[in-house]
Amino acid sequence: MLFALAAELVHIARVAAVAVPLWWAAGGALLLTVLITLTFRDFARPCKGAPDIVYAPAGGTVKIAEGKLVAIFMWLVTRHTVLAPARGAIISSEVAGAKRHPAMWGKASENHHHSLKFDNGIVVKMVAGFIARRVIVWAASNQVLAAGERLGLICLASRVDVILPERTGGHWVTVVHKGQRIWQGTTPIAVWVRD
Repeated sequence: MLFALAAELVHIARVAAVAVPLWWAAGGALLLTVLITLTFRDFARPCKGAPDIVYAPAGGTVKIAEGKLVAIFMWLVTRHTVLAPARGAIISSEVAGAKRHPAMWGKASENHHHSLKFDNGIVVKMVAGFIARRVIVWAASNQVLAAGERLGLICLASRVDVILPERTGGHWVTVVHKGQRIWQGTTPIAVWVRD
């Protein structure tokens, strides 16, 4: 009887030694699936759309806020749908870049990207990251978009650059700073101040 009990305990220990790594692998795969699912979620986010304010087209962390450029890094779990930062019509669309730098680096602007220029001069540059080099654009040329309408989707960790135009009669004031956490469609990133 004692021998049978010892043999059963040895068998349980062997099964546990094999099963525990399998449970960890299954748990890791489930966690990765949940994180990727969070990346591709797409829900409506209201945007006030004031005429002299540029809103964040993506949620994440501000990596660059210098002069006329605001670069926003989107973490893996951040929603990767890109919204129009202000009201305007898309007048040009350009695909360029072939590098593979991590999206959090300053050199990421050389990566595969899709730039959309609006009639108000604002340029939204959707930059693909190191892992996935795919940018999906839903907006068409000459399409008029309100602030907060969907422009496209960037797959996995990526970055969005907003380039503000030079205009007469005033200047843009960037109201975000490097390292700031911002929310898509609700956080103003720049305000137009009349001279």
